[in-house]
Amino acid sequence: MGAVGADQAEAPWGLISGSPSELLLDERACQGRLDLRALGVRSAALIELSPDVRAWVTSSRRGWFPSSDVVVALRWLAETWLGADPKELCDKKSAGAAGIAHDLRNQLSLALLRLEMVESSGGEGVDAVRGALRSGRAMCNAFLGAEESHSDLLLGPIMGDEVRGAVDSSPQRKVQVAIRCGAQVLIHAPESALRRFVHNAMMNAIEASPDGSKIIVEVLHAGPVHVQICIEDAGVGLSSAGVVDSFAPGVSGRGSTGVGTASLRDAASALGSSLVVSTAQGAGTRVSVTVSAARADRPVAVLLDSDPILGGSARASLEERGWWVIHESAEDAAISAVDRFGAQLCVARRGAPGGGPQALKAVADDLNVAFTEVTSEDTESALPFA
Repeated sequence: MGAVGADQAEAPWGLISGSPSELLLDERACQGRLDLRALGVRSAALIELSPDVRAWVTSSRRGWFPSSDVVVALRWLAETWLGADPKELCDKKSAGAAGIAHDLRNQLSLALLRLEMVESSGGEGVDAVRGALRSGRAMCNAFLGAEESHSDLLLGPIMGDEVRGAVDSSPQRKVQVAIRCGAQVLIHAPESALRRFVHNAMMNAIEASPDGSKIIVEVLHAGPVHVQICIEDAGVGLSSAGVVDSFAPGVSGRGSTGVGTASLRDAASALGSSLVVSTAQGAGTRVSVTVSAARADRPVAVLLDSDPILGGSARASLEERGWWVIHESAEDAAISAVDRFGAQLCVARRGAPGGGPQALKAVADDLNVAFTEVTSEDTESALPFA
């Protein structure tokens, strides 16, 4: 029997070996076993996925048992992941591919957990499930070689999603989390790499943290055009040799393949940053990356132009004139960006593919935002300075 997803409790092997193919333990049965009660397990199930594979599933919620949808998903995971030994998988695949597989597994496991919460709460939390699945899809794209472009991101909500996801994935650990991030902090980065970094750093911090301790997640200014994202735990910390070992496959973490920590380095690289690890034995661990700020102190201009060549030229010209540019190819996205980013200028090119910008102009007029329409010939001369 292999392991998939977050560790909930060690399977009671003595009970399993003498049981039929499937087994359900309600709260009373779980409370009667010291190993399960100590970890707060209130429901548990042994599920047959195939003649040779069974899954041990636990929950901290009273009366929960896996639905038919979860059983189907577990069977798919078993067919996909449990057919190969993890060490053999790491030998056959590159370290980057192993890191993607590790993060994708975490996101799919989190989506399953949240799906159960949605089913039990009458539909609440759909956005959380959607976020986990979207992040998993982005990781699949990275695995398949699809280059993810940088975009302007509101940092706070993304960090909140990934912090909650990591905490939801580790219900047996009782930790406090303090998030310190300004409500309007904007960065320019690939979203899936940002999510990978925050989620993996949080999972590592939770694993290292003693019960009742606090994890601090904070965003600091790092110069006029950069911000630093830091996650700090109050665990036992690492020696110099321990830091080196933590990035070696098969070494770091309890029962780990080691790719979780290495995935932090991959995510940092995708963010265009070095991964900084500050730690000492007995002093906890702090990991951080530095990413580009979006707006910094520059005013925002929304550019509507779906032509990749002429639109790119107009964007470069605006940036040279001191604007931070939100470049959209569809009018509805441009309209949304005007209010979302507090734009002070809207620019559209006359004759650009996708139709005229009448609706964008109307919104700009309503919000008292300057609107400029240019042609391909007068782009340089018609664009204003910030």
